[in-house]
Amino acid sequence: VKYRLQNFSFLRPAMDNRSSQALLECKVQSRGYDLKKIASDELSMASLQFFSGDASYATAERKEALKSILRVAKQGEDDDYCPKTQAEEMLEMRGNGNMFSYSDLEKLCVELLCETDESLLGSC
Repeated sequence: VKYRLQNFSFLRPAMDNRSSQALLECKVQSRGYDLKKIASDELSMASLQFFSGDASYATAERKEALKSILRVAKQGEDDDYCPKTQAEEMLEMRGNGNMFSYSDLEKLCVELLCETDESLLGSC
């Protein structure tokens, strides 16, 4: 299997808009490698966006995928894990810390905290 790096700036608009034209441009840019299979996976796109420091997620499916990523991380051994803190730190590492407030990512973190911590239910 051959792998080829693809510029995320081409792939994200294609997924956000479900644009076949943008996917075609991705395919041209990647010299014929079919990105539809990769791009159709919202979990992969949510992971890529989170790792790159994005705070906004265009589709409901991608938001749910991101929530599942943060939820899985919570199931680790760290009792002090806080998805909001981890998300803020990821954005800070990518130089996008100022994008967290009022973002999709912050809203998802609060929803996840409300799911897992009954003491926060009054503030949700």
